[in-house]
Amino acid sequence: MKLEKYSLALSDLRMVLKEQVTDDLKGSAYCKMAVCYRALGEENKAKISFAVAEKLIKDEKEIRELEREGKAEFHCIKKESRIPEEKQFISKKVRVEERPTMGRYTVADDYIKTGEPIVTEQPYAACLLPEMFGTHCHHCFHRLEAAYGCADCSNVAFCSPGCRDTAVKTYHKFECKYLDLLIGSGMSILTHTALRMVTQNSLAECLGIYQNRSKEKVYSLCTNAEKRSGEDFLQRTLMAAFLLKCLERSGYFGENRKVVF
Repeated sequence: MKLEKYSLALSDLRMVLKEQVTDDLKGSAYCKMAVCYRALGEENKAKISFAVAEKLIKDEKEIRELEREGKAEFHCIKKESRIPEEKQFISKKVRVEERPTMGRYTVADDYIKTGEPIVTEQPYAACLLPEMFGTHCHHCFHRLEAAYGCADCSNVAFCSPGCRDTAVKTYHKFECKYLDLLIGSGMSILTHTALRMVTQNSLAECLGIYQNRSKEKVYSLCTNAEKRSGEDFLQRTLMAAFLLKCLERSGYFGENRKVVF
């Protein structure tokens, strides 16, 4: 909390409360949560947390000390600023055109400053570059300030329990055991993204998406298939077979279900 990273502190304190700790430790955790909630401007949650702390801590002297510490911290707290979520948009300074010989492309109609956002859009699927596994969240890609790991592997890190739980419930539970093998195979980030397009959805959802793929823009992108060599197609076919086998072994198709090539 001294670092004024109150959201991260709350995540840590919630994890403490999930463990089998004494009532006094729980009370101390709730008191610290009250401080964090106050810093975030959530006054009602702060009051509730401190009330719970008072009920859990049996030592009257400790309660008063925690209360004094809490008030002192409340007094010097700087409210943590909330970062607004980015919305999907396209800058009015650009327009999209399309020609048979050039495909789709963007044209600037006005001066664009270096670093100025042009397009913001949620990706259909995205993967973190392997060289950033130790510095950025595997799920939301934010730089790590406090790392939360996967319970079954040491390959990835997450910035919060929320990101970790979302990943583990969806794509990571299928990629977890084979991530070293996948990265070691030399697959490109585009190949990993193709895999993520599958693993981020259940098998039933994937089949539904495939049946209605004409409605999804991601399935109507330019492939330049007519320009690819036979060797390129062979490499892609082998990689597809390899990924399919990894999905089978991970249980994506169900337990004890095998894919016949």
